[in-house]
Amino acid sequence: MAQRRFRIHTNPMSFPIPITREAWTKYFEENGEGTNKPLYVDLGTGKGDFLIDIAKNNPENNYLGLEVRILQNLQVQEKILKENTEGKKLTNCWSVQGNATISIKNMFKDKEVSAYFIQFPDPWLKKKHVKRRMVKDNNVEEMYDTLKDDGVVYLITDVEEVFIDFCEHLKTKFKQIPYHDIDEKSHWEKWRELNNETIYRACFVK
Repeated sequence: MAQRRFRIHTNPMSFPIPITREAWTKYFEENGEGTNKPLYVDLGTGKGDFLIDIAKNNPENNYLGLEVRILQNLQVQEKILKENTEGKKLTNCWSVQGNATISIKNMFKDKEVSAYFIQFPDPWLKKKHVKRRMVKDNNVEEMYDTLKDDGVVYLITDVEEVFIDFCEHLKTKFKQIPYHDIDEKSHWEKWRELNNETIYRACFVK
């Protein structure tokens, strides 16, 4: 029997101050990676499975996670630092804490990001909470401005209502294309597949 999804939501509006650009550039610069590599951004790092695995498999790129949950972000940072202490030198990967919904334009230059990943975002199903969702009109504009030409937005969720809503927003600026399979998977994607549950996936290109 499939197990129910259980995830503690954290209200992003509890963090009204945008994440600074230095919150991520400093880490890459101090670890010798710099900020000149192609940058891929995971909006909602979760447990960090996807972020860490894709960084390991693609050392030519930089991977950055944004996570609103303080404890969860600290745990992901610890996982990354543990990789470094074990001689594997995962220096092209980092995660920062804060409200991604108000931070994109503050963190990234125009045409700096190669792709955004939005995976199993908090659904916020109550009507009064919809304003807390990851993808809104202002976010779509900011993702569009900060994505490189031909940059891609990946959307993965197990909630049909959220999938439809996010697709409608993204289509206002992006062109939907066939989904590009990704070898690496988040904790939630692996869990849903294990339980044979429906997963909705889409790709959008600038």
